[in-house]
Amino acid sequence: MTRMSLCVLGSGSTGNCSVLVCETPAGQRTVTLIDLGLSPRETNRRLKHVGLRLEDVESALITHFDSDHFYRGWANAGRKLGLTLRFPRHHRPYAHRAGATVVRCDCFHTAFELVEGVRVQPVHFAHDEHGTVGYRFDSHAGSIGFATDLGTVPADLYEHFSGLDLLAFESNYCPVMQRESDRPIFLKRRIMGGSGHLSNEQSFEAVQRIASTSRLQTICLLHLSRQCNDPKRVEQIYESAPHLRHKLVISTHDRPTPWMRLKTTAAQRPDRCLFTNDAIANAT
Repeated sequence: MTRMSLCVLGSGSTGNCSVLVCETPAGQRTVTLIDLGLSPRETNRRLKHVGLRLEDVESALITHFDSDHFYRGWANAGRKLGLTLRFPRHHRPYAHRAGATVVRCDCFHTAFELVEGVRVQPVHFAHDEHGTVGYRFDSHAGSIGFATDLGTVPADLYEHFSGLDLLAFESNYCPVMQRESDRPIFLKRRIMGGSGHLSNEQSFEAVQRIASTSRLQTICLLHLSRQCNDPKRVEQIYESAPHLRHKLVISTHDRPTPWMRLKTTAAQRPDRCLFTNDAIANAT
């Protein structure tokens, strides 16, 4: 079976980038980035920190083309590296506007196979004017759901994200901190108006519903606002759900999370480990 491991290299308004590694039983490894919101240089630095190199990356899945999810410097860097960018077909005009179409592009409309043994199901969200896309990754070793910049939680999300083993999910702002901030009114309305981002409470409610139909091993929270959120406030909310609290990983804007692997049973577990314990420890 093909194993999957996820690491969030950085998440926040200053740049979003995660790395998904798939490894077959034969030891073939595929490295895919999810979003390219950090500069190529910074992405390479953080990849090295978790035991990888930029040259290992074969493709990138883009959730949308806001500047904190696609750094314009990737247009030339991606072409030189021979990367393949994957994004929804209807996002192609925005990709062109961001300069991304100089890179090899593979636009999708429905589910597709990322590598042998890993199926990807796109899930669409109403973020800002053009929308964004989340991803569900399925292999025989387990399932991962990845969703950020949702705006609001669509009813069909719970069907798409049932039966997950790992969930990476937006928890952007604390409403009190947002209202009391010195941000302009139009920005507050955009963020809180149903097409911007999810509050901690909205995120927590959605995570609880997803967990009720899943076997979650890990919950990784994404895109916390530096100005209008605080990890301690998030942790306080999860104190009311101790069965989820111990599974929580909170990503930050400035350093990678630990590697998050899908745990398999002894009968399923491959003989080889993808990363050494040292590489995992260095990511904390």
